[in-house]
Amino acid sequence: MPRLLVIKPDGSRDVILIGDTGSYYDQAKVVWDERVDGSMPDDVCPSMIKVDGRLVLDDTLVAANTDRQLTDNKAVALVEIDQINDYIVTLAIGRRDTEYLMAEKQAQAYIDAGYVGDTYPYVHSWAIAKGETEQWAADDIIATANTWRTVQSDVREKRLVHKENIRNAATIEEFAVIMQSWYAYVEIVKTQLGI
Repeated sequence: MPRLLVIKPDGSRDVILIGDTGSYYDQAKVVWDERVDGSMPDDVCPSMIKVDGRLVLDDTLVAANTDRQLTDNKAVALVEIDQINDYIVTLAIGRRDTEYLMAEKQAQAYIDAGYVGDTYPYVHSWAIAKGETEQWAADDIIATANTWRTVQSDVREKRLVHKENIRNAATIEEFAVIMQSWYAYVEIVKTQLGI
C-alpha cells in the first residue's frame, strides 16, 4: 500500500498507509504521497519535509518532536514514580497500615507507662506470637516503626526530589539520567526492606 507523510490535526506528523484510491482528509496536510512523489526513503521519519522533490530532516521539527517526547515522558514518569512508591509500601506493609499505626500507638503508651498497667491488645498479641514479654514486644514494635518511619521519610524525600528534577529536565538525556537514578534508589530500598 502507498504511504503518506501527513500533518495530523494536532500538528504532529505521521507516516500512514493509504489504499490506492484513498486520500487524506486535507490534501494541504500531505507532505509526501508515494503515489505522486515516489517511494519514501527507508529511514523516513515524521520530522522530514519536502525540499526540491526530496524528503529531508527539518531541525525545527526534530526539536519539536524531541520536546513533545520529553513532555510525554515526564508525564508518564511522574505517575510511575508515585506508583512505584505505592508498590514499595504495599510490599513492605501490605494494607495493614492502620493496624501498624494502632500497634505503634499502643506500644508507645505501654512504654510511656513504664511497661506497667493494662496490657494493650496489639502489644500482647505480638508478645504471644513471638513467645516474648510485653516489654520486648512494645520495644520491638517501636523499633520497627522507627525503622519504617526513617525509610518512609527517605523514600518521600527522594520521590519528591526526583519528581521535581523530572519536571525541570531540559533534555531527554537528562531525563534518562534522573530515571536511572530513581530506579537504582528503588532497588536499594527494596534490598534494605527485604522485598
